[in-house]
Amino acid sequence: MLYNEIRPVKLAEVVGQPQVTGVLAAQEKSGKFSNTYLFVGVRGTGKTTSARILARAMNCTNKDANGEPCGCCPNCQSIMNGTNPDVIELDAARNRSVEDARKLIEQTQYAPQVGKRKVFIIDEVHMFSTEAFNSLLKTLEDPPQYCTFILCTTEEYRVPATIISRCQKFNFGTVDNDTIANLLAETLDNKGVSYQLTAMILIAIAARGSVRDAISILDKCLSDAGAEGITEDLVRELQGIPQETEVFELLHGLAKKDTAAVVSSVQLMEHKGYAPGQIVLNAQEILADCIRYYSLGMDGVYNIPSYQETLQNLCQLMDEETAISCMAVFVEAKKEIADIAPYTSLMARMVFYLSESQKVSKLDETLKKAEAQLAEVNKLLEQAKKELVTTKAQLNQPKAEATKTEETRFDNPMPEEPETVEVEPSESEVIETAKPVFDEVEEDESEFSSFDDGFETLDEEGAVDINSLFGCEGNQVPSKRTSSERNSGGADPEANGDGEEYSGEDEGESGFDDFFNW
Repeated sequence: MLYNEIRPVKLAEVVGQPQVTGVLAAQEKSGKFSNTYLFVGVRGTGKTTSARILARAMNCTNKDANGEPCGCCPNCQSIMNGTNPDVIELDAARNRSVEDARKLIEQTQYAPQVGKRKVFIIDEVHMFSTEAFNSLLKTLEDPPQYCTFILCTTEEYRVPATIISRCQKFNFGTVDNDTIANLLAETLDNKGVSYQLTAMILIAIAARGSVRDAISILDKCLSDAGAEGITEDLVRELQGIPQETEVFELLHGLAKKDTAAVVSSVQLMEHKGYAPGQIVLNAQEILADCIRYYSLGMDGVYNIPSYQETLQNLCQLMDEETAISCMAVFVEAKKEIADIAPYTSLMARMVFYLSESQKVSKLDETLKKAEAQLAEVNKLLEQAKKELVTTKAQLNQPKAEATKTEETRFDNPMPEEPETVEVEPSESEVIETAKPVFDEVEEDESEFSSFDDGFETLDEEGAVDINSLFGCEGNQVPSKRTSSERNSGGADPEANGDGEEYSGEDEGESGFDDFFNW
């Protein structure tokens, strides 16, 4: 088979798995290997091939500078032929019981016979029973130093967590279409077979990321190829892949919501014998490219000018929302193509989608009309509201003016009288004001002095008896105290405070002053 002819013999030849081959190559070069590995990935991505290369690297006697096995020494040759006693491959799909696991464990007790390490490659390990996994736990946790277990599986979720935790896990991803197409083209170049590049891309798309599936399809095409070599029509015919134009016509009908076009496209592909599942897969692939085109443009779309032009025309008819809806239709249709009448189910699913789409379109139109009417009503309401506010303002204007007048009359305060500021007179002003008073006082003093002089003169001459003039006996003269007492009805004016006679000689001139002051 072609697959065995081009199977890689070194890690550098494994395509599309750089995240795995880089680490394993470093271990090959250093010579430090783990005791337990777990290879996880979809079918045909190189899990078992990498396990065999790793087994040869552990036992090769003539490795190169990078640690890669030579492929020519007896150990490498025996491992490649499956005759090496130190490399044991077990298919867990057929040997899944606890007894098979116990036989495997017994073989770990014996040292390698011809190589350095004994390697156990267990393919589809997820098929082991629970008891078999439990019996392997202790051996995987602490295996002999000369033993290595390489577990391969396509369904990691079925492997117990206690097993996974004891292994170095490597994930093998799907290989992109360009890498697969280049690998197929290189293979045909080495064989000297002509081919069309579009045919290689079509095979890669049909392989769905599996290198083994792509090589198997190519091997089938080689067996039926003519003088023209591998052509696109040959690949479509052998694989039952519909023509792109036919699938695009189906999608055009869905985009235009044309029921007649959709029904005729499905009937045409049924008459040509295309597999319903293949129709669905091709339609999903084109819709996925449409969604990529909406987001990224032509980046990520196959670099085929005719395909890109047709895809761009489809995207002009179909928006992103419609593409996603159509993708959902084909996802649901894929669940029903296993029925007795798969084409009828596929057609019914698409017609149902078109019917629902038409209902949704009618509802959208009705909703748009309702929104337009609602916008018109809102506009009229806004106008009426403005008119109402204007009318109300006009009606309230007289009341507002009257109220403002009353508030102005009662609320405005009376004008305040200006404050009188008392200014303290200056010294000169005080003197000028008091000058007439001083003059009058001086005149009074002059009169009193002249009066006193007259009295002195009269007393010296004795012309007038002062005591008799005022009704006093002898030498008694009125004093300020006696006169005051008299005025108030007090003591006898003839006696002093001690009951003695008051002598005018005791007082002298001061008595007269007191008298006149009185």
